[in-house]
Amino acid sequence: RAVMADGKPTTIEEPYLVAGKKCWIRTIKVPYRVQQGQIVGVLGIFEDLTERKQTEQALAGAETTYRVLFESSRDAVMIFDGNFVVDCNAATVGMFGCRDRAEFCTKHPADLSPALQPCGTDSLTLVDRHFAKALTEGEDHFEWTHKRLETNETFPADVLLSRLLLDDRAVLQATVRDLTKSKRHEQETAVLKEQIQMASKME
Repeated sequence: RAVMADGKPTTIEEPYLVAGKKCWIRTIKVPYRVQQGQIVGVLGIFEDLTERKQTEQALAGAETTYRVLFESSRDAVMIFDGNFVVDCNAATVGMFGCRDRAEFCTKHPADLSPALQPCGTDSLTLVDRHFAKALTEGEDHFEWTHKRLETNETFPADVLLSRLLLDDRAVLQATVRDLTKSKRHEQETAVLKEQIQMASKME
């Protein structure tokens, strides 16, 4: 009735129940005129959007799940587009001693590391190597020395770089785990073993 009244086409997307199942239909309704120009009816073109709607809902659900996992992780998780940080979780801000996400997203990976890694190679060169490997092979897993921006204190970390597609563009997700406690535990365990061995020899 609205199309016949104003003579303008309209497009409507709405759900229907078909055989007890919910389907989505897009309908394009245009006025149907006789030769004299008088509107005598409506021409409807119907398109089944059910599969597209189901895909959209599945993607929305997957995005929500990913965001929950992203934000609830105790590890630092960040997304790099090239050498630029485009997103990070709350754990990242705390681990690297930043004021907020906005500050962290201004930093280059080399800014989060000492000038040299324990192997003697400068961090900037190694960052480029690891990023290139992850983009080529899909992932790269390695240990790294990071630093906290507020104190410049360094700490050992386990890093996993994973290639992801974001709007058809390859980006990298970096997951960083602070190994300070585990490394300290390893050292304490090694010292204890050495003490036990020395005590055994003395006996």
